Amino acid sequence: MTAGFNYYRALPDDARFVSTYADKKFTMPILTIAGRYGVSDNLFKAMRPKADNLNGVIAEESGHFVPEESPAFLVEQIMNFLAPELGSN
Repeated sequence: MTAGFNYYRALPDDARFVSTYADKKFTMPILTIAGRYGVSDNLFKAMRPKADNLNGVIAEESGHFVPEESPAFLVEQIMNFLAPELGSN
């Protein structure tokens, strides 16, 4: 429970950190992964104005915890995203 509570305790620090990027745009490739029954495509929509090279995928059978609920999907998406950098297709 401590770790869960600490996640929320850190939100003010996270908000201050994120605010330092308010006037910046990310140029590196970014991948958003979310669960259909979690944040769905809201993360992708939130990042769209901030990123030049944005890709987003939805784990259709997942909620908020994609790594636990759809681990194979998560690994597949990350590998596909990194494939050009790793030199494989």
